[in-house]
Amino acid sequence: MVIVKPKNKKNQRSRRTDPALLLRKEYPGQPVLATSLQGLPVSILTTTSTGLVSIVVGLSPTNISNFAARFLTWQEYRIVKVQVEVNLFSTTQPGLLNTWFESAAAPGAPILAQTQNALAKRFSASDVTHKHRFDYVPHDTAEQSWQATNSGVNPVGYYKLYTDNANYGAPIVASQLGIIEVKYFIQFRGFV
Repeated sequence: MVIVKPKNKKNQRSRRTDPALLLRKEYPGQPVLATSLQGLPVSILTTTSTGLVSIVVGLSPTNISNFAARFLTWQEYRIVKVQVEVNLFSTTQPGLLNTWFESAAAPGAPILAQTQNALAKRFSASDVTHKHRFDYVPHDTAEQSWQATNSGVNPVGYYKLYTDNANYGAPIVASQLGIIEVKYFIQFRGFV
């Protein structure tokens, strides 16, 4: 007698959409390279008069040092996942930081109204004990499409960070609260 265990459909579905597994997907007749690359860090600096911090980071390979020259041997690339990590420096910094992702159609710098309307993640500017890590997976067909490695680069989305003194208690002296580090998970195809 043979016992057949039912398949767990929930696990099968999550495996198909997991970006780490998408990186391993094979394309017939084409070699595919899957790699992760570190972007350049972005400083989180307050201003002296209002404590304002309004940062927008375009999630694109232009933030990766020497991207085009390093990968000229591949015809196309696409970003399958972006991981953003906010590293804070001081346990005594006052204030609250607001962070969120926007689609590629919203490149503008963040403003106060967006922090009140966006699905923002909020955390203390002095919370150095936790890693503030956020993942972004491109979700529409334009963001998931293959791009020519040697052409102009369009961001797949934007990471935004906002704080100020009046609404979120940021310091009103010039100070560096921390840095933003971005890691890109990228596929290349079409080896030249």
